[in-house]
Amino acid sequence: MLDVQEIIRRIEGVAPPRYQADWDRSGVQVAGRATETDRLAVMLDPRPDNVAKALDRGARFILCHHPLSLSPRLPDRLDDYHETLRLLLASDAWLYAAHTSLDCQPLGPAAWLARRLWLVNLRVLQPLADVTASEMRFDLAEPLTTEQKSALLMLNEVASMHEEQGRLRVICESDARRKVVDLLAQATGRSIGYSALTLDEPKRSLGFGLLGELKDPLPAKQFLRDLAGCMGRDFWIAAGQEPETISKVAYCPGSGGSLVRRAFELGADVYITGDVKYHEALDAAGLVLDVGHFGLEEKMMQAFHDRLRADLGTQGVEAEFFPGREPMRLVSHGRPE
Repeated sequence: MLDVQEIIRRIEGVAPPRYQADWDRSGVQVAGRATETDRLAVMLDPRPDNVAKALDRGARFILCHHPLSLSPRLPDRLDDYHETLRLLLASDAWLYAAHTSLDCQPLGPAAWLARRLWLVNLRVLQPLADVTASEMRFDLAEPLTTEQKSALLMLNEVASMHEEQGRLRVICESDARRKVVDLLAQATGRSIGYSALTLDEPKRSLGFGLLGELKDPLPAKQFLRDLAGCMGRDFWIAAGQEPETISKVAYCPGSGGSLVRRAFELGADVYITGDVKYHEALDAAGLVLDVGHFGLEEKMMQAFHDRLRADLGTQGVEAEFFPGREPMRLVSHGRPE
């Protein structure tokens, strides 16, 4: 069993809510009375069917990507929102959404496609901020345990750490120094003094979407076959001119249609996203592939689940992924396929 607040802390180590978009509602969606749990459920959407399955499996903490609602509303009609609330409140379970707080972490789970395609020289399509780093040095009374090191490295703000002869060196985001100090105090049961130095490097860019290069240019047809293998589907909506070869690839999970122009301004040969609108497609300066909002983000949440399962498994918490359902379907000649 693990304290619910510790689970939240580890989720926010990967997806800090302070970086979410100003219109978003990342964070706790429904507070529960459960104070600890040994099962974490992960899913894309907090739909009643998946929430019910997770609760039946014993989960008392559910992590989703899409918020239950982006604006406050009363449960004044018997819809999916009402049913999800009913299920959670009746079970004392928690619901937490990592939405744009996760999307804007370009080297986190949102980078799953970049990793699958082996993209290099990555850069953010729409930067939000450059985060500076600090070097922190601690004198330890005794070596850290494997679990303590794991908890420290799970912080998204920690770039690296090195322990030798009673001294610990941590490279982290400058504004996360208090978080590192608090974590070490909690892990060791004592307050530890430190010295800190702000560094010129490394810096980390936060923002939406990624642009990268293939290790070797590929004929477009070969790249599309590779993409189909990554997505698990061999169809999508295409717009713009297909080049003969593809070297630079841009993509953005979810609703990334607004970044079409930006992707080609930065030299992309192809831009992959979901929910592309008519005029965005009409004005595309290169090949645009709308592979679906669901597929890109379902796999992103699978990647987040894998990361949390590896971390929380050492703490006695079993993480389970609950697959979602693609709401769109392909229809040919009026018949569903």
